[in-house]
Amino acid sequence: MSKNAGGYMGIQIGKLGPAVGSMWKGKNIYRSYNPFVKNPRTPEQQAQRAKFSVLSRLAREFSPASNFGFAYKANSEHVAQRSVFMKMNKNVLTFNDPNINVDYANISCADGPVTAATFGTPTFANGKITIPVASSMEGIGLALDSDKVCVLAVINGGIGSLLAEVDRNGATQLEINVPAAYLTAENPVAELYGFTRTTVSEETFVEGYNGFMYPNMASVSTHIATLNLQ
Repeated sequence: MSKNAGGYMGIQIGKLGPAVGSMWKGKNIYRSYNPFVKNPRTPEQQAQRAKFSVLSRLAREFSPASNFGFAYKANSEHVAQRSVFMKMNKNVLTFNDPNINVDYANISCADGPVTAATFGTPTFANGKITIPVASSMEGIGLALDSDKVCVLAVINGGIGSLLAEVDRNGATQLEINVPAAYLTAENPVAELYGFTRTTVSEETFVEGYNGFMYPNMASVSTHIATLNLQ
């Protein structure tokens, strides 16, 4: 039903025949009335909702890393790190009704021009993950010895996410302590991801490299391994 204020030429609010009147920025506007609503539960729409739900969960699980790894990119694009994560990883999901498969090996949690670290084969013993870090990474390309080397461990598909980091200068390994509560599941595993990030507080010229480093820059992340925690 339509309501009129001001007579025949006044403001019209609500449905009037094939049109619906409303106010927008102080103006009385009209749009066509559509009595037919598309079915919001088609198989395609349900698949998209399911994918979005899983991607939102992954964004939470990877936030300890992506909050660092996508900080510079998010600032450049004027969006949140979560939005960058979802944009970068929308293709890692496949829908096989009723399940969503996650391609953990291709998930990205950091992106940028900083020189990436080289990681060795990780091991697990006595509740601790140990990841060797190659010393040959130091001081090459767009990088500084003061950069941080970061590793994210996503335990059992999201039970817990653990981030650890060391100074890249002289680092030989990185360790992550896994709480006992994360090891109670049958055949527990950890998906491991590594990247480097800057710690400079302002624009910094890198000697020997014709370029600058900026705060919150990172390298492209690497899926190091899927590690059994037994």
